Amino acid sequence: MREGILRQLQADLKASFETPKCRKCGCLRDVLIAMQQATDHLMGEDADALRTDIASFLNGLEITEYACLGCDPCPPAIAENHIFEMAGGVIRLPMVRPSPCAFTPRPVGQWPVVAGEYRVLDRQGTIAVSTLASADLPGKLAELRPKGLAIVGKLETENIGVDKVVKNVVTNPYLQILIVAGQESKGHQSGQALLALMENGVDEQQRIIGARGKRPFLRNVTPKE
Repeated sequence: MREGILRQLQADLKASFETPKCRKCGCLRDVLIAMQQATDHLMGEDADALRTDIASFLNGLEITEYACLGCDPCPPAIAENHIFEMAGGVIRLPMVRPSPCAFTPRPVGQWPVVAGEYRVLDRQGTIAVSTLASADLPGKLAELRPKGLAIVGKLETENIGVDKVVKNVVTNPYLQILIVAGQESKGHQSGQALLALMENGVDEQQRIIGARGKRPFLRNVTPKE
């Protein structure tokens, strides 16, 4: 069983490394560091080969240009999710804090307070809609202009994406309803993360409790928000 898990991990990480945009992304760097730490205690030729590959991949990364692009699918997230599902007690994964990815809210009185890929229809509307990875859906809904719709936009990441949703929702006193619709973002599982946040909140590390994405840390909102 262990040998199969390590082979799968090796293949997943290789596929991620061979994706050009991944070599510039904080997602892959974080996953490689996590795997390096998690396999440090393993003995055997298969583990040695995996560690050699991980070291080679880390050395081959380019300068990080972005913490996370919110890609769908996200090769590093798929690799990490796969290992979480298969590993059991074979690989003990450490908690990896994501690369910093902050935003600066707009001045008081301006809403939405955080810039993003969304459409604003009525700043006094009572409904916000998140379309997850369905990038075409916001435009279609905006064209229909349903009554009460304040804002509609996509949500592809389980960290900064959720940060932005929370910040924009809690700073508008008119909003009463948040509708989550559309195609789930594979790997990141941002929709599931948003629902888990509503049901469970966050822990002391600002990690969304029960979120299945592997970097569901909120770094731009406060526990009160």
